[in-house]
Amino acid sequence: MHYIGVDVGGTQLRVALIDPQKGILDFESFPVPKNYDEGVEIILNTSKKFLNKSGQKIEAVGIALPGLVGEEVLISASNLPEWAEKPLVKDLQFVLKVPIKLVHDVAAAALGEATFNSKQNVFPFIYMIWGTGVGGCYIEKLVDTFHLHSFEVGHHILVKNGRPCKCGNTGCAEQYLGGKSLLERYGDLSQKSDEDPLWNEVAEYAAQTMLNMCAFYQAEQVIFGGGVITKRPFLLEMIRVKLTTLPKFLRLPPMSISTLNDRAGVLGAAANCWVSKI
Repeated sequence: MHYIGVDVGGTQLRVALIDPQKGILDFESFPVPKNYDEGVEIILNTSKKFLNKSGQKIEAVGIALPGLVGEEVLISASNLPEWAEKPLVKDLQFVLKVPIKLVHDVAAAALGEATFNSKQNVFPFIYMIWGTGVGGCYIEKLVDTFHLHSFEVGHHILVKNGRPCKCGNTGCAEQYLGGKSLLERYGDLSQKSDEDPLWNEVAEYAAQTMLNMCAFYQAEQVIFGGGVITKRPFLLEMIRVKLTTLPKFLRLPPMSISTLNDRAGVLGAAANCWVSKI
């Protein structure tokens, strides 16, 4: 059996042909189009291309989306306003003639980690995406059934009366940690050395976000994904150092960086088509 996994991220739209046992068989990535029709065309054309190459039929297509996700439409997303309330499931089903399942992007990445990382057997865990935007998902495993709870950690108030956010609030964590916000504030991060003082400030905000998150979700581990931290793994140790003194009622879980990199989303979007969830 084969599936198509699609991950519509902050900057990249990723499409993969996936075998539940073997993982990714084919993969392509494109800049995310703001225009909905262009996005649908990319998904359809790439899916057809993979199928023609493999000669296999597909069972279903799973699509990971940011923002508020419904069963058949993207309800709202600050970075994809032209995709909102468009008949995504119907448009794809009309051409591909298979089930289409939508899932929140961070939940997809967490599910990808849970189903395709052979070393991942510690539950419950939190998957925190730290890339263009910031988001979280708490995932439990009950026998062979997953329970996922996505939460907008990037849009909790980190700084009172802080920087304005596109969500309408001020002081959201995403404005201090998200890759887009960091680019606007500090310029091209690829030109910054690991010793640049800016990373100390970023780590301070990240440590406070971790502390707030752990106050609400008692997990056995936290796994990070997303380009900001996967490209700068030294940030993980900086966060650890800043969290050595915790309130007595909190326990800092082990933290690590995902080994699936930018593939977690497509893997989880596809897995969402066959795994059991509550």
